[in-house]
Amino acid sequence: MRLSRSQYDPEYFHELASKELEVVSDSEAKAWIQHPCTKYMMYALRGDMAGIVLCWMEGAYAKENIEAAAQENAKLMGQIQTIDEILETMETIGENRETGEENGDQGIGTYSPS
Repeated sequence: MRLSRSQYDPEYFHELASKELEVVSDSEAKAWIQHPCTKYMMYALRGDMAGIVLCWMEGAYAKENIEAAAQENAKLMGQIQTIDEILETMETIGENRETGEENGDQGIGTYSPS
């Protein structure tokens, strides 16, 4: 199987992601951030991040081998950074944004939660 260049192009995927949000109104984005499933994911991710930090503070990742300890700590810092970036992206989707819509008009393909 041959892979295309787009499968390794981060900008390609960011463009796809942006296009998905073009049809979402501000009110829909706000409703999404308040949805119980979204809240669950955000709380779970914050819990995972807090767990990593707590274990790190308690020395759970300390090792006698300095190189192994450095690698483990770098891995954990990467996990924390990734979780933080995911949470930031999720929060940004729920914030007010310029969509080009006037007076709260809904975009194409929108749905209204009941």
